Amino acid sequence: MGLGKEYITNLDNYIKSNIKNITCKEISELYFDFVESIHMFGLSNFNVTGLTEYLFYRSFIHINKSIIDRDDLIIQRKVEGTKRQPDLVIYREKEPILSIEVKSNYANIDEDYGRHHEVVILYPNIVTCTVAFCVNNKNNKQKIMNYSSTSDFYNCMILNDSNERLVDAMKKVNLVLF
Repeated sequence: MGLGKEYITNLDNYIKSNIKNITCKEISELYFDFVESIHMFGLSNFNVTGLTEYLFYRSFIHINKSIIDRDDLIIQRKVEGTKRQPDLVIYREKEPILSIEVKSNYANIDEDYGRHHEVVILYPNIVTCTVAFCVNNKNNKQKIMNYSSTSDFYNCMILNDSNERLVDAMKKVNLVLF
């Protein structure tokens, strides 16, 4: 096994073995520790956002594995009938039930809200959520809170601000399947 594959496998095994107790902040720290390590060697972290997608995707899979297997759910990156390509779309019986965007440093809140709205117009029963590993700007946090409180479809998890168990936070925004 190559070093890269071994790293990813070890990371996945860590997530799997800690999935019941790992906190939102700890998942976020896995990403930011990696970024900090890259900077330590004088390198740029440009284009490593795939790691945030991987960390959340594998967490989602481990939390929902029995339901995914039982219901034969399909996982894609496109919502049929739209131009949208979220990071994770879950289909049950050819109908999308979840559309998830994953962001490393979430800043384009209005744009993201519009994307979710476009999907909800076509699929009114779909659950949409943005998983933000970090939101630094106070105005952006306020915008997220405003959208969350006034919209019946906009959900956002800000991982770096929460010591809540990831599975509990996911339950609150309907990302734990039943």
